[in-house]
Amino acid sequence: MILLLYLCLDVVIPGVAAAGDRVGDEVKVFGLQADMWQPSRNDIFVRFNLTKKGFADTRDLSLCYRAKASSLEHIEAYISFAVSSDNVDSLVIMRIGSKLDVYIHDVGQPGLTDFHTDLVLHRWEHHCHIFSQGFYRAFVNGEEKASGPLISEDGLLPLNSTLCFGMEQDAVGGGFDRTQIFRGHMAQVNIWNKKISDTEIQDIASCRIYGEGNVFSSDVDVLEEVGTTLDIVPLAELCVPESDFVVLPMMFDIYEARMECYRMGYALFAPESPRKNKDLYNTSLQFLDSCTNTYHMWIGIDDEQEEGVWQKASDNSVLTDLSFESGQPDGLTIQNCVYMSVFTGLWSDEACGLGILSCISCTKRQNPPLRLRGMCFRTEAESSFEILGYISGRPFFHGFYGLMMYMTDPGSWVLFDTKNNETLASLVLTSVSDYPVGRKVWIVNNPVCDLPQNSKFELSLSPCHKSEYTCANGDCITKEQRCNSQDDCADLSDENGCHLVMRPESYRVERPPDSLVEGRPVELKSLVQILRFTDINDIKRIVSVELNLMIIWKDTRLKYLNLKNTREWNRLGQEEIDGIWRPILEFPNVHDGNVRLLKERLYLEKSGDPLPTEFNDIKMESVYSGESTSLVQIQHYSGTYACHFDVFYYPFDKQRCSVLLQLSSVRQDNVTFTQEGAQVEYMGFEELPLFVVNKFEVVATHRGDNDTRYSVLSVEFQLSRRWTVIMMNLYFPTNLLLATGYATLFLSVTDQGDRMTLSLTTLLVLYTLFNNSSDSLPVTAYVKMIDMWFLYCILLLFFIIVCHTVVKPKIHQVHDIASPPSLKITKMLNQVPPEVLLKIVRVFVVPGFVVLFNTVYWAALLRSLSK
Repeated sequence: MILLLYLCLDVVIPGVAAAGDRVGDEVKVFGLQADMWQPSRNDIFVRFNLTKKGFADTRDLSLCYRAKASSLEHIEAYISFAVSSDNVDSLVIMRIGSKLDVYIHDVGQPGLTDFHTDLVLHRWEHHCHIFSQGFYRAFVNGEEKASGPLISEDGLLPLNSTLCFGMEQDAVGGGFDRTQIFRGHMAQVNIWNKKISDTEIQDIASCRIYGEGNVFSSDVDVLEEVGTTLDIVPLAELCVPESDFVVLPMMFDIYEARMECYRMGYALFAPESPRKNKDLYNTSLQFLDSCTNTYHMWIGIDDEQEEGVWQKASDNSVLTDLSFESGQPDGLTIQNCVYMSVFTGLWSDEACGLGILSCISCTKRQNPPLRLRGMCFRTEAESSFEILGYISGRPFFHGFYGLMMYMTDPGSWVLFDTKNNETLASLVLTSVSDYPVGRKVWIVNNPVCDLPQNSKFELSLSPCHKSEYTCANGDCITKEQRCNSQDDCADLSDENGCHLVMRPESYRVERPPDSLVEGRPVELKSLVQILRFTDINDIKRIVSVELNLMIIWKDTRLKYLNLKNTREWNRLGQEEIDGIWRPILEFPNVHDGNVRLLKERLYLEKSGDPLPTEFNDIKMESVYSGESTSLVQIQHYSGTYACHFDVFYYPFDKQRCSVLLQLSSVRQDNVTFTQEGAQVEYMGFEELPLFVVNKFEVVATHRGDNDTRYSVLSVEFQLSRRWTVIMMNLYFPTNLLLATGYATLFLSVTDQGDRMTLSLTTLLVLYTLFNNSSDSLPVTAYVKMIDMWFLYCILLLFFIIVCHTVVKPKIHQVHDIASPPSLKITKMLNQVPPEVLLKIVRVFVVPGFVVLFNTVYWAALLRSLSK
């Protein structure tokens, strides 16, 4: 009933006024240095003394405004309250980069650390800031974006103060800094000394209601304006999107047209309504000298996916409000593309593949659409560019922070700095129809980025994201496609300049890298792969081996580019190998210097993520630090190494050999092998023709004296002789010969000649076998077990021959007469029957000796085998 009474009396409800209740629904739009071609100034402002309104400071405050930026500054002040010289920042709302900050009594509010807004130009944004009983909420275009508790010494918010918008006050009502200003347009600045509701905020943001502040309104109160512009516009215009297309007055077929827009971060434009189609048509008429076709503009829709369903090229959404001419479309499934008539501005469908040339219009598909890389920008936001208006009949590129890129003459472009009013660089293209999109070489006109005049530098203008690589023509591919031996860029530029190593100018190849741990040497991990044994010669005391040596280390001085997950893709070329430090080896126990390096390779192996992308990098390469990347050196060696063969227990001997790898010319206190990172693998057969190879071990040790020690890697292994064949070739034949000699003891006493002949023959054969086996053994000064065996066999056969010599048949009777001692012995032997003597020898003497010797001999050998 009360509301009805208010309506009947035409009374506006205090605090929130409906848009229809205001005469004409008009608002004031203040231009604050909105001309993006002019340098920034500190003498243009809008000011109002709130103290004359008589409102007391409050704990509840609502502040809303609209802002449309035409150019950005690093620090942009939207609203500034100043109470006194001691409290000039009593309430400040500003944006630093993309982050929006709020200061109350010169105290920043830490609860708003993640409050970021989009960096956009030429688009109205509505901001509302609600302060209520120590709590803060922020709304952008009617949606809540941030909230948190307030931190300030005084919980009261200042209404007894001087208000400025578009400037930050360093003194009450002044002290402006041209680097801390808002450039663009502001409107509907309203202040309430209360908390307004979420619904009211949404209605104000969407232009459904005006929302006049009860404390202050920029449309009601009389403001002090210095150097600003003032326009009166209908409220509804503030919620109408700005023109969102740009015409490129060049003729393309439909496929080239799509790609040309895409390379600029745009998509082929499709008007969503007849009104927007009319805007496009009217804009295109100024380019009829370039767009000469009867159907002069391609429209960014097609029905290739489904007949009759027209999808937008920008986002694949379905467009229903179409502007076809009468009787169109008429091509059914044959004609799937659309262009505009130069006479009516209406559309007709046509076949996509006919190669028809028409001009194009593009619309943004991302924000910002373009990045200029290669400059010395301090922040990534400075690299943001967009296509804006037209100069010399061509669109120009507008940098968000005051740089302009535009055509001066056909094929000639300049990079202009509006803040300093000077041309920084110029570019001459090879084609008059080309644009400075992609990687281009510019000439410096005025010193920029510490580059002297007339020098050349490369800039990249493209829509590529941080995760993408920029081709020379401006196309974007994934970083994984860079240097993958496949041509992924249309201009094949992704496979050019594929080097992996970035060296600083101060890099010294002869000096080893710095350790990851201060005060400790650089640690080398190692893997020795023994591939095969090509020769084992115990006569010459050598072992010939082929091996792969892998050494892994990190060089923190280096950075690396575009590494892949597979090591083989990260192989360094010889020029890069020669340009970095790497460990050089010596082999202290090599025999006669006989070692050869058969093959050498050097790889990179990433163990971490790439560094954050440097936004000024023109190619947007993936860069890895030295801490997150390992250098892997793999060398294939073939060498002959000395080995001390102890053949005392031959043929049951076990040899311990080693291959020594010593770091050359690098002291151990600078670079060292680590025991924890050392490994050895054997890749060949364990059983070789004469030896069994096992028990591999790698030991990190050192060589040298106390003054100069060098790190050494000792690769040790055991060679166990295979004794089966030797048993067959030596022990078995010698035992047969012993058995043959022993068998002569069983012959008749009367067959002395046969016994002697057979025994002597056996001894000669045994001696020949002994000589042959000795030639295949190393010459040593000590007696070997095999020598003892042959000595045992020879002595045993010799004893048997002596027995045959002494034991002979009785042909003459021995008379008892005086005779010399020798005759007495003969007489004594003659008293023993020969058959008995042979029996004693063959039953007791020979078997006893054989058992005793073999027990001691084989016990010693078995003991050596168990070690």
